[in-house]
Amino acid sequence: MNKEITLIKIIFLIVSSLIILNLKNPYILTLIFFVLFLIFQFLKEKNKLNHRLIALMPIIIITFLLQLVFNRQLSLMSKIIFSYLVFSKVAVISTLVLLFVTITSPSNIILTFWFFPDYLKLILTMTFYFIPVIFDEAKHIAMVQKSRGLKTFFLNPFPLIVPLLHRIMKRAETLSLTIASRGYNNR
Repeated sequence: MNKEITLIKIIFLIVSSLIILNLKNPYILTLIFFVLFLIFQFLKEKNKLNHRLIALMPIIIITFLLQLVFNRQLSLMSKIIFSYLVFSKVAVISTLVLLFVTITSPSNIILTFWFFPDYLKLILTMTFYFIPVIFDEAKHIAMVQKSRGLKTFFLNPFPLIVPLLHRIMKRAETLSLTIASRGYNNR
């Protein structure tokens, strides 16, 4: 039963993402985002949504700047509207995926893909394991770097990225050795 419900959720996510990618009306996109925002308010997951929106801020800035510099055919107002359309599509799809992951357990998602070979299911399981770990490690590294006097990571992300990559690779290596020592083979 859970497998079927999760499959319906995945199909809905894919179809709604395709529809959102083809929308050209900024008002409808804003309305969809507002509805998703309200859903998160009722789910008591405001914190996750806020972190997701803060993470999308560089996309807003980069999209806007690229439109201003490279798109010379459009007027300034058209560039701003196009930038808003691009960002709102990314924000709505990102929020939809966050909603899907929030209301669906990773085990149900993995059970839905019963037809995958075992090694692909293992990759999917490890992906679900590593995503929260990466965010936790990034928060920890950011706190350590701020305690050392580093103010921002926007202009110079290397003090965050280099230790984060090192820690992720160490965890992946440890996990790989653990899986190999327990005799797992990818038939």
